[in-house]
Amino acid sequence: MEQQQNYFEKTLTKTDVEQKLIIQNGWIGYLLPLPIPGSGAVPIPFKDELGKDYTFWLTARSPKPDETYYMKPEFMFKEWHAFAVEKKLKAGEKIYLWWDLRGLFRIKVREPPRLHKLFGTTFLY
Repeated sequence: MEQQQNYFEKTLTKTDVEQKLIIQNGWIGYLLPLPIPGSGAVPIPFKDELGKDYTFWLTARSPKPDETYYMKPEFMFKEWHAFAVEKKLKAGEKIYLWWDLRGLFRIKVREPPRLHKLFGTTFLY
């Protein structure tokens, strides 16, 4: 995971593309809210580079009895997999996630968002 230019980047694995997106722990608290392990999933709305809306469900599995604490956050299968199929994602490709100036979650695939300046305001797109 890298954070550059106020966005987060992840190289997709086979699991990310075929099943669920494994969330980097470093994203929690900065980009995404903290999911409570074992509680219900949290809906996270995103817009892609075309302005299309998606909602991914963020969850974290409960720790096993012998673990003191273990968080493995992920976007659940159904909505994430539909997005991966629609975008024809492949292992090794990258996704980019960030907050836009209006406080909306954004997602872009394959190419990083670019910095733009408009009337003195800098934003990613």
